Amino acid sequence: MLAVVKSLLTFAHTTGYLTYNPVRGLRLPGVRGRLAERIPSEEDVLSLLAHKPNRRNHTRIRLCHPAFSPPLTTARPRQPRASE
Repeated sequence: MLAVVKSLLTFAHTTGYLTYNPVRGLRLPGVRGRLAERIPSEEDVLSLLAHKPNRRNHTRIRLCHPAFSPPLTTARPRQPRASE
């Protein structure tokens, strides 16, 4: 939330609405390492799929979540040789 306010005040200063930027020296803590918190678990996705009757959204969720995506392969499976 603080980043939003800082961005708004900086924008107001650069566009000329403010003559002074009150958040110029303000440093905010970083948000690194929080990506895993935003990825829903497989159970969350399953419950979301159970409550989504819309087929298009159901398909989008299944394609976007890594637990339900098919593995990417480039090689064809090897066929066993017939023994002579």
